[in-house]
Amino acid sequence: MDIFIPFLGSLEGKDKTAKLVQYMGKLLIFLDSSGSKFKIFQILINYYKVFFYKLDLKHRLPNVINNMSMFRKIIRFGDWVGPYRRIMNGVMSNALNLMKYRKANRKITQTCKVDYEDVVDCLNTFADDVYLLGKLGVVTHKKVLHIAERHAAYWWMVGICISSHKAINDRKILNIRMRNAINKRATILAMSSEKAEKAEVEHNLHNEIMEIDSIIEALKLDLYNSNLTLFKLANDFVFDLIDCLDLNISGIYFTVTGLLSGICAFLKLWEKNRVTNMKS
Repeated sequence: MDIFIPFLGSLEGKDKTAKLVQYMGKLLIFLDSSGSKFKIFQILINYYKVFFYKLDLKHRLPNVINNMSMFRKIIRFGDWVGPYRRIMNGVMSNALNLMKYRKANRKITQTCKVDYEDVVDCLNTFADDVYLLGKLGVVTHKKVLHIAERHAAYWWMVGICISSHKAINDRKILNIRMRNAINKRATILAMSSEKAEKAEVEHNLHNEIMEIDSIIEALKLDLYNSNLTLFKLANDFVFDLIDCLDLNISGIYFTVTGLLSGICAFLKLWEKNRVTNMKS
């Protein structure tokens, strides 16, 4: 409960929880409609039929799914403001540096670079907001809404590719650090066995081993989060690729990839809150 309360108290926690409910609902509807075609689905539906038929979820779930989708869009409304501010701060800083060095007739030796991830994030979330305003009836021009929807998908794909490249590089660094930590621990253990007769030396080596063990545990957690991130991005890639290419395939691909992505995001945020709670 100490983790759950602050988890749901944050906008990010609400978003991840709503996403799980949204795609779990879609999966249940699919299982119900496909139960007669696939025996394993029929078994699952028979197991959960108390929820489907006694609670009438078959007719209620579509409204829940639509409302959860709208809720997630609303709580993310305005997310482009943060990246936009960072972009403008970088642009203004570059402009001021340029004016200063030109005034002094000196070459520019220092610049403030604009992060391309912020640019992509800003364009993606701004397009999402325009599409949301269309859903709310504020923007009624169909062509504008279509352009916003397509651009949101395209820029999200660019963001996924950038994040995937970064996540792969981060994982390589983590693997190197983990390998170095394990090798260092093995070296210290070998030294400890050689100098076991000296109590003071043994005590120092024992402290070093404990310190390295704590580093290894932290690296294990980082690798766990890295695996979740890569798996989430892989599912996001498939989900968005279907949308970008406008493929006419079964909606189960959207449902499964969306659900798996949601589970990964939920677990990452839950673990982050758990570690924060332990430290406090």
